[in-house]
Amino acid sequence: MSRKKQKRIKEIVNINEIMEIPSNFTTNKDKVNLKNIFKIDQPITLELACGSGEYCLFLAKKFPNRNYIGIDIKGPRLWQANQKRIKENLNNIIFIRSQIQYINSIFKKKSINQIWIIHPDPQPKKENRRLTNENYLIKYKEILMDNGSVIFRTDNKDLYRYTKKIITNMNYHVIYESQDLLSQPTEILSKYYTETKYGNLAISKKLPIYLIEFKF
Repeated sequence: MSRKKQKRIKEIVNINEIMEIPSNFTTNKDKVNLKNIFKIDQPITLELACGSGEYCLFLAKKFPNRNYIGIDIKGPRLWQANQKRIKENLNNIIFIRSQIQYINSIFKKKSINQIWIIHPDPQPKKENRRLTNENYLIKYKEILMDNGSVIFRTDNKDLYRYTKKIITNMNYHVIYESQDLLSQPTEILSKYYTETKYGNLAISKKLPIYLIEFKF
């Protein structure tokens, strides 16, 4: 790891808008009290594996009437995300540094309104690490409110098929689905699409972008 990345990881400790979650963060009393974090109590959207936060930052700016949380394990990326947050003067977004496998230890039951999974690592050789495998979906179900939904987007055809099969087998309800998101009408694009690094990469390779919104 470069010295710059090491420095940024150390700086995260002193940034209020980035929470570091230890692996032993497991008791009910330790779970994050979201009402104490955000200045305004409003619906919460969680982005998993948010990286440098380009998508959740875009949403936080576009929809100030919602609160946003980006979670990722890579500290330097979250440091970059927070710099962008400061530049945009956004008060409705925070970041959490943690492994996603601990998500049920971080959030209380039925505390999240919506979850976004945008172009996750397809993990071609490790199904147990795919963010849409059965075990992860069970975790998401626990923290989502009853009417909450998960929005999944990818340019990887195999991951899309895998995810669709899991959703079908577990009898989850598909709200909207597209196998070529960019060909959809403007009202659909405005709801589900904005440019991201990996989305632009898919477009440059002329790959279709798949999307599924579903609820439990």
